[in-house]
Amino acid sequence: MGDVGAHSWPSRAAGRGARRLAVGAVLAGVLFALAPASPVLPAAGALAAGTPTRSPTAPTAQAPPGTVTRTNEYLTDAQGRVLVVHGPTLPAGATPGDTDLDAWVGAGFSTVGVTVLLTAAGGFPDPRPGASSSIAGDPGLTQAAAVVRTLTDRGFRVVLRVAPAPGGGVAPAAALTAAVGRLATAFRGTGGLVGYELTATEAARAPGAAAAVVTADPFHLLWRERPAPFDRTATVAVNDPAGYLTGWAGTGDGAVAAFTAAADGNQIGWLYPAGAGGSPGAAAFPAALARPYPIAVAGDLSEFGVDGAGTFTLRYDTTLPVGKPAPDGLLTAVSLPATAYPTGYQVQVTGAKVLSRAGSALLCLAAEPGATAVSLTVTRAPSGQAPAPPPAASAAACPAVAAAPTTGTPAAAPSGGGGEAKSASYDGPLLWALPLLGAVGMGALLGVPFLKLRRLRAGSRTRVAAGHGDANDSHAAVGDGYVDDTYADDGHAVTSAGHGAAGRAVPDHGAATYGTDADGPGAPISDTYVSDTHGPGVPGSGAPGGDALDQLYPNTAYAGHGGDPARAGQEIAGTVEDSPSKPPDAPGGRHRATRR
Repeated sequence: MGDVGAHSWPSRAAGRGARRLAVGAVLAGVLFALAPASPVLPAAGALAAGTPTRSPTAPTAQAPPGTVTRTNEYLTDAQGRVLVVHGPTLPAGATPGDTDLDAWVGAGFSTVGVTVLLTAAGGFPDPRPGASSSIAGDPGLTQAAAVVRTLTDRGFRVVLRVAPAPGGGVAPAAALTAAVGRLATAFRGTGGLVGYELTATEAARAPGAAAAVVTADPFHLLWRERPAPFDRTATVAVNDPAGYLTGWAGTGDGAVAAFTAAADGNQIGWLYPAGAGGSPGAAAFPAALARPYPIAVAGDLSEFGVDGAGTFTLRYDTTLPVGKPAPDGLLTAVSLPATAYPTGYQVQVTGAKVLSRAGSALLCLAAEPGATAVSLTVTRAPSGQAPAPPPAASAAACPAVAAAPTTGTPAAAPSGGGGEAKSASYDGPLLWALPLLGAVGMGALLGVPFLKLRRLRAGSRTRVAAGHGDANDSHAAVGDGYVDDTYADDGHAVTSAGHGAAGRAVPDHGAATYGTDADGPGAPISDTYVSDTHGPGVPGSGAPGGDALDQLYPNTAYAGHGGDPARAGQEIAGTVEDSPSKPPDAPGGRHRATRR
């Protein structure tokens, strides 16, 4: 018979191993508890880029950053703010330089239209002078993509406007529809887009263009030009019921004044058509276009406009167009260009607090807690310096023009300026207290089996020496972890629970008849185990088997369910609205710029 004690009792070495194992488990628990205190950081490249790291051509599961959508009669951003677009539309092939971009930022422009030419064959040629016309594919889209990057890098949003190539005729409806689909496919992952725009002529000839955009690009809108309902000589680009002004009859200062006044009066934005050909510059747009207006409004617009004395007014409710209250800290951004306020400005506001620094041409404010409406009035200062332009266009520049915090007050960067997520960093006492508590709890949990191991080791030293039984015994007692204190008269140890007990029955284990074993009375007990807790006695042992445990534990399978967010609504020209339907709880109504 082998050394039964070696199987039943932990030796001195085994005790040391168990102790080391327990200590190691405690240390592992401490390290595991401390792990949450060190958040996983993104790669440095991703932080520097500030944009998703996916491939530009890879399908995207969500709208790219800076995407403009529509909520009822308003253009809106990802935070639900109302957007008002102001800016020029560039001729095809024009590439703005740093001087142009600086001038447009100083004028308060937030959006730029980029013209993309389409040939009669349905292709997008490179519109730059001297470009080869024999290049296969759509080189015009490559050139447009470079211009879009130049603009969005400075904070501008972009509209891609499709127009017929000069002298080449017009593309058939099928070719035009297919071309619009390729355009949408090429730019579906591009951030900062207002969408795609078709001229009135192109839109009338290609009613299937809206469906082509929806199929290729579920994030960006198609805007189609048509006569303005408030003036049939003017042109608006519409995605019912929202729109913006794109054209006006006449030239000169009077026409420019009428153009901008019509947009303000109808609470819509505008893109001013630039002259054909040449490179755009600071003189490419009239100075009167640099005027105060709300770039982004954290609420529902009531009115805005400026009078002849330069007094600008803005009124809005703090409920977003989707029908929900604006989150605390969501910023409203107002452009106050130096051209309109050459000697500075003075501000009167109720229901909100100005967060931008004094003298900034970008005014940023947030509603006071509990305020339901905000009223802003800006007047020209009698004397002083002209406002300083922000470093970039649109509301994204609000953090850069934030006022310095008051002495003794912790700095708090304005939220909601450019759609960036709020910082999730935390350095309070919980950062170190929670891991320590976790370590203590893990140590207490692992301490219970550790103490049991120590008791077992102490018992082994007291009852058993070197793995053998009592001096009067020829064999060591065996059991399931406990020494049986009863010994048989035959000079042998009594087998205990788990192997059939000789001399008495042990609860929950098989029992052997007292004083008998396979070799008869007085003979050594058979080395073969009599029975165990999981089946009958071993044949040939001569002892009855123990009760088998026949309790079965069923496995439980879990099944998960997933859902794919479906895009609400489809653009089907002539049957429904161009864009997804408004939320059920959103206010109704049609915009004055588009209703008939």
